[in-house]
Parts: sequence; C-alpha cells; structure tokens
Amino acid sequence: QVQVEKAPILLHALPQIDEWLQLHSLIPRSVSQSLSESGCWPYEFALVTDGGRDPVSFVAIECKRKGIPMPSYYKRWVNLEYHFCRTFNVEYANMDFMLKHFNLQFERAKHS
Repeated sequence: QVQVEKAPILLHALPQIDEWLQLHSLIPRSVSQSLSESGCWPYEFALVTDGGRDPVSFVAIECKRKGIPMPSYYKRWVNLEYHFCRTFNVEYANMDFMLKHFNLQFERAKHS
C-alpha cells in the first residue's frame, strides 16, 4: 500500500512512461495520440497483459474520467491468457497456471 500511495498520479505517470519508452527508442520524441493513418501499428513494441481488459478498463477509463489524453499505444495490446489458451487448447489459464506450464515462478509481488 505504501508503494501505491507514493506512486505519481496518472497525469504525471503517463509522461514518465513516455520518457522511459523514448529513452529506450521505442517511441519517437514527439508522440502522436493516434494510430497511423493507415491503421498500422506504428510502434516496435506491444503492451502485454495477462487478461483481456487491463488497459481498457483501467487506463482508458481513468484517462476519460480525468480528461487526460490516452497515449495511442494503450489502445491495442496482447492478451497473453487468450493466446496461451488458444495455443495450448485450454479453456482458462491464469498467470500461475501459465507460469507452471513452463516451469517458471513469478518474481516480485503480484498485484491483486
């Protein structure tokens, strides 16, 4: 809880994420708020989640509620659980199940 309380507010966190992505040459210095006109993904990375609604349900709703423009790279993501289930022909897989399948362990703290 202390880490959450010390975290920057969304208005400050989004530019910090942009700075980190720019530092690692993943987005250009001037970031457009929309996808390219062709509809193609203009980035050389993707956000990956362990469920289908993470970026939409949290970042998008909060940006809209607070009147903050949402970076375009939050508008598409890879749902790891979906692709795992399709690849390994299972109906449901949480993070623990997917890690166990590959004989891996979660590092650091899980969010709840």
